[in-house]
Amino acid sequence: MFIHRYTMASRKTSGKGSLKYPVFVFPSALNFYMDDPGSLKQVITLYNPYDIGITFKVYANQPSKYKVMDPIGSIKARCCIDIVVRHVSPSLQNVNVSDKFRVDIVEIGQKELIGRTYIPSTLLPGRPPADDQDELEHEQEREGFHSALQEARLTTGGQQAAADVARAARETKGGYNASEVSQHHCLVVAAALVCIAALLLPTAGETTQSLVPPQLHLSTQVKLAFAYGLGLLTMALLRPA
Repeated sequence: MFIHRYTMASRKTSGKGSLKYPVFVFPSALNFYMDDPGSLKQVITLYNPYDIGITFKVYANQPSKYKVMDPIGSIKARCCIDIVVRHVSPSLQNVNVSDKFRVDIVEIGQKELIGRTYIPSTLLPGRPPADDQDELEHEQEREGFHSALQEARLTTGGQQAAADVARAARETKGGYNASEVSQHHCLVVAAALVCIAALLLPTAGETTQSLVPPQLHLSTQVKLAFAYGLGLLTMALLRPA
C-alpha cells in the first residue's frame, strides 16, 4: 500500500488558527522490536468524537520502512477506525532511529485542513520486557490521552471530567476477580450515564430558553471531553473479556 512521504518544509498550513480540531489517536507512539515479529505489526486507532464526518490521510517521513493499510479514508461522526501499520525494514541500521507519522483530517466535502497530529515511531533492539508489558500499555494509554488533552486545550473542568471517565475505562482492562469485574462494570456504566446526561445539558451561549439553570450550561470544550470519554467507555464495555 502506497504511503505518502512528507517533509516539514514541503507542506505548510495556513496557520495554527485553522487547525481548530484536535486529532485523537491511540497509541500516541509506536514501538517496534527487532527480535519480536509480532510487534512489527501495530494498530493505530483514530477517533472522531465530533458531530461532523471527517476524511483522514496518514503520511510517513520514511515510507520505504513502513506499510500502512488504507492510509486514506473517512470516519463518520462519533466513530473510530483502526489503521494497521507494519514495519517492513527491521534491520540493525534502523534500530533506535526515530521516525514520524503525520495524520491530517479534513471535514468531509471540504478542502481546508482542520486538524493534524504526529505519531513518533521507533524500532527498538531485542524484545519487549514481558514483565512490564501491561505497564507499558497503560503508560502509552495515559501518555496518549494526556497528549490529546493538551492539544485540545480543554478547560480545567473538561480535563477533570475526561480524566475521570478515561480512568474508569482503563480500570476495566486490568485483571479482576468476578466481584471486582461486576463492581467496575457498574462504575463504567454509571460514568457513561453521567457523560450522556452532560451531553444532554444546554450548551453555553445558546440563545434558546431553557429550564436548566445557567450554571449547568456546559461549554463546547467540556462537552467534547464528555463525548470523548463516552467513546472510551463504550469501547471498554463492548471489548470482549
